[in-house]
Amino acid sequence: MKTEINYGTGQAGRLREAVHAFLLSIEDTPNAIPTSSRFIYYEMRDSKYASVLFGARDRRQGRRSVEQNITDALTFLREKGHIPWEWISDETRMIHLQNDYADLKEAVTTAAWGTINAWGEEDGGVPPMVICETAALAGPIYAGVEDYQVPVVAVRGWTKGFLMTEVGPALKPWQPVLYIGDHDKRGHMIEADIRDTLNNVYQPKDGQGLDLTWERIAVTESQIEEYGLEIQMKPDKVLGEAPAVECEALTQAVVIEIVRDKLAWLYPEDIEETQAREERQRKQVQEHLAKLKLVD
Repeated sequence: MKTEINYGTGQAGRLREAVHAFLLSIEDTPNAIPTSSRFIYYEMRDSKYASVLFGARDRRQGRRSVEQNITDALTFLREKGHIPWEWISDETRMIHLQNDYADLKEAVTTAAWGTINAWGEEDGGVPPMVICETAALAGPIYAGVEDYQVPVVAVRGWTKGFLMTEVGPALKPWQPVLYIGDHDKRGHMIEADIRDTLNNVYQPKDGQGLDLTWERIAVTESQIEEYGLEIQMKPDKVLGEAPAVECEALTQAVVIEIVRDKLAWLYPEDIEETQAREERQRKQVQEHLAKLKLVD
């Protein structure tokens, strides 16, 4: 017998029920979970749940308070155990943990479950770096492409200090960069500033410029046409109102599919071959470790 869920009353209760129904509807969709409140907002906005999402509000009004209501609904659903906590990613916060082990055998055994980087760095090849304009994009994308072992960065707009101290030092000359950001005037200005900072302002210690291989893979003009994305007029206090298509309009599953397709094209072999080699090597390492005896 199906258990009735008490979502509460009023607009808050209706929104909790709608968010829950939406998440259950995408549970089995490839690359749809984990997701973020921002993706949920965009996908519900353009679905049958729009009327519940906005209530009496005009859908043309700002996103912020509606997205906060979604966040509140997600907190309710997770605290009540209706959805797992890990279904929702939060890239705006992080924790740094130290690894420690009872002995070195345990440490080596843990390392045996590592993954192979097949990008060929020893031969001069480097994995592409995926740079996302917003943190809400980075979390789901990282989870969706983790098997390709590529760095995923959220720059969160104009942030020169972060580019100079964290992103620049992590890059190598001519490294491919796959950029994901909004298709609007400000979004393109942010992208140009990031590219210029990394290529022309940041200077590696060896004095050789980065000269990155840069490609915007979303959102593009061709994708707006291919997926029939709605162009909206976006207000901007500095630049004025201008046409815009935000990245989340593509939906999370499509964004991750775009990234994975690009990585598969760049990857030097089929990812399944790498994974099969990993499994064979893990078994070999575990067989050797099983015979290892430590002497104090």
